[in-house]
Amino acid sequence: MKRLGLILFLLTGCPQPPRPVPPPGAATCADVCKRYEALGCPAGKPTPKGAPCVAVCENVQTSGVLKFNLECRVRAASCADADHCE
Repeated sequence: MKRLGLILFLLTGCPQPPRPVPPPGAATCADVCKRYEALGCPAGKPTPKGAPCVAVCENVQTSGVLKFNLECRVRAASCADADHCE
């Protein structure tokens, strides 16, 4: 019985850590969206009308109204942390 438990533990294992982040100053919208996906954030999924994360991010970055802090978002440890980036 202990062996079965050990086998199940080894097969399920620990969750995979999120992918490494790019070096400072090099973060792009694609990097941010990959990070969102790795963290399971809803922002990493297409909008209800089908716009992909990268397109939404790039629209925000070029809007002239506001800009995402890509460096902060790509280093976020959770979806909540990413939401707190300015």
